[in-house]
Amino acid sequence: MFERLISVQRYKLLRSHRGSEAATNTPPTARFPEWFALRRVRTALIISTTLLVVTSLLTFVTLAPTGHATPQQTADPSSATTCEDGVRWRDFAYVQYVTNANYLCNSLMILDALYHSGTKADRIMMYPESWHVAEDNIANPPTESKLLARARNVYQAKLVPIQVQSYKKGDIT
Repeated sequence: MFERLISVQRYKLLRSHRGSEAATNTPPTARFPEWFALRRVRTALIISTTLLVVTSLLTFVTLAPTGHATPQQTADPSSATTCEDGVRWRDFAYVQYVTNANYLCNSLMILDALYHSGTKADRIMMYPESWHVAEDNIANPPTESKLLARARNVYQAKLVPIQVQSYKKGDIT
């Protein structure tokens, strides 16, 4: 009988602790504090909120204006080569860096592929300043000179003579 009394008192204590909620048989969804107390629920809410914020920020950054002038905003729109999507092709170029005859041959193959693909970007070839571009009046020009002339005349590459930089092991400080 004493055990029965203790269990009845525990029941009353639990019932009074829960308040009117237990007495009115409210649905479990109405017990938000108990539901939120679950660790997995809090973790899921934190992760989903974080993902939502990150996704919103990435969308905002992607859609933000870049600050580049559109072709309509340029001072001289006729000088900018544009296509249907508004790309200013004069701002882009394919650059070939040539330091010896083997690289020159490879660069010509790349220029040929670019030329035949119809690219609108400029083609630039940087070559050693010791090489000279073949002129029409020279009888027997070196192979490098002929290939440079071909890059300029056939593939419309802009030729830029450079001083080739090289270093040996231990030169870098």
